Amino acid sequence: MDQAALQAALDLGIETGGWCPPGRFCEEGIIPERFTLKETKHDRSDNASHVPRSLRSEFNVRDSDATLVISPLKEDPGTMWTIECCRVYDKSCLIIDPLSDDPQVVRDWLRSNTIGILNVAGPGESSFPGVFQIAYSFLIKILS
Repeated sequence: MDQAALQAALDLGIETGGWCPPGRFCEEGIIPERFTLKETKHDRSDNASHVPRSLRSEFNVRDSDATLVISPLKEDPGTMWTIECCRVYDKSCLIIDPLSDDPQVVRDWLRSNTIGILNVAGPGESSFPGVFQIAYSFLIKILS
């Protein structure tokens, strides 16, 4: 899901950045170098050692102004950790279902908040097959 957001931003000429796990490892293998990301020292946060890639999720919330969670899944551990990080860091968070919610809801939320850096999060392909294309298309509609 993260790579869908990064690719949509690149395709639209929007600056990207953020954190990734050590070695640029992700569910699908290695994160392509075209995505400008910093590697964390460890894969998992001390506060969520049960969640793979939790440290980069925590840092991405910490270093952004707000988080857009694109997910119809409420039980995905990584997504739930991201939402918890938003609460801990007192960051605005909008949870959207790309299969049923209107993109205008996101546009309105973006306009009503002062967001310089937006974190986009959600489940990976293993939890939600097809999420890359669904999230990519949804973000293109929102950000175009």
